[in-house]
Amino acid sequence: MTVISCYNVSKAYGDHWAVQNLDFHVPAGSIFALVGPNGAGKSSTIKMLATLLEPTAGRILIDGFDAQLEPEAVRQRVGYLPDHFNLYEDMTTSRCLDFYGSCFGMRRSDRKKRIGELLDLLDLSTKTNARIKELSRGMKQRVGIARALMHSPPVLLLDEPASGLDPAARLKLRKVMVRLKEEMGMTVLVSSHVLMELSTFCDSMAIMQKGKVLEMGPLEEIQARLGGGRIPCTLKVLSGIETAWKVLSDMPQVAGLERQDNTLRFAHSAQPEAAAELLEVLIRAGVRVVSLERGESDMEWVYASISTDEVS
Repeated sequence: MTVISCYNVSKAYGDHWAVQNLDFHVPAGSIFALVGPNGAGKSSTIKMLATLLEPTAGRILIDGFDAQLEPEAVRQRVGYLPDHFNLYEDMTTSRCLDFYGSCFGMRRSDRKKRIGELLDLLDLSTKTNARIKELSRGMKQRVGIARALMHSPPVLLLDEPASGLDPAARLKLRKVMVRLKEEMGMTVLVSSHVLMELSTFCDSMAIMQKGKVLEMGPLEEIQARLGGGRIPCTLKVLSGIETAWKVLSDMPQVAGLERQDNTLRFAHSAQPEAAAELLEVLIRAGVRVVSLERGESDMEWVYASISTDEVS
């Protein structure tokens, strides 16, 4: 069953098209990611899904309801946490959630029960009576998610939820999203400008750039389709770095070439003989090679193979 559907959705701000012909469908109980650099159109897309922006063209359905024609019905079915959000700092965690539950018209007894469920789910039970201003950034993020879930929506929209979090808090956030999917059957749509942040737990993704989708589908399919048999490589040289750069730049099988001092990073063929041939070409060109390290394929290199923009 499809819970989120976008049909050729576009959004323009004056003459600028932030989103162009976006078309995707998210099945129930899955985690779908919008990935791309800043300015790719991710936030505009999420705001349209949350009915905060109207599409310039196209149609959006959430749980069978039209986002433009039935916005109130959609809002009842969507929990939304923006990139930058505010909470009432002087309220306690439980009072804050109780307030937002009342905004959705929930009965007092239902609010109390729901707050207990969410605090347990998000490991915030020990912070029930703590004031929001006393919480860490990661805990505030979890309270924000709890706020978005107070009215038990089937869909959760998260815009750059890991922004500003330390590694431990990011790991906790990922575990929360997986629990929401596995234990509550929720459909989660999450955005990020960091590919690896999402590729470990999302079922599928759309890679965006300049308002357009470059590629979309399950992670394994994208990797198989776009990886091109490439793996990340790190070349260290004693001398001849400029020559090495020119040699690699002229090779069509090389992608994502980057330089730092006397080290070059790039994606190249995964075939063992390709590495030997590459070393032969470099040495013949006069490059004094220290080492060539080859890693395993990952989503960052997939992005580099199809994108003309730098990954943030």
